[in-house]
Amino acid sequence: MIERKNQYQAFHEFIVTATMQCLDTRTISELSVTEICERAGVSRMAFYRHFKSKEQVVLEYFTPIYGDFLISLSELTEINSQIFAEQLVDFFASQGAEIRKATQSGYYLLIFQVFTEKLAEFYDKTTTWEDYVSTKR
Repeated sequence: MIERKNQYQAFHEFIVTATMQCLDTRTISELSVTEICERAGVSRMAFYRHFKSKEQVVLEYFTPIYGDFLISLSELTEINSQIFAEQLVDFFASQGAEIRKATQSGYYLLIFQVFTEKLAEFYDKTTTWEDYVSTKR
């Protein structure tokens, strides 16, 4: 059972890695699932056991990156708007190559989606919302 679980995880990682490598030279719309599978060394059936689409692969790649960053911010003992802004600038500076790649390969809206979802989670954890009506929130 453990071996099967390890194999499943390995295939999952192969697909993610292959997708991101293929996006070095192709746009997401040009990239086919077949190309990803060939690069990853897995079948199309294996791809679809793990993911619904190539866009889902990209979302899964960026979710822990943005999630971990915002978790680290929420764990700071002291945070104010200046510290928050400085941390954001530093983080996005470190992500510059990935953001350029996302823009050139046509999946920047996917990473924007991940970031906004993770940012909403961050604010839910770090903000008291009793005084805010839904539209202000």
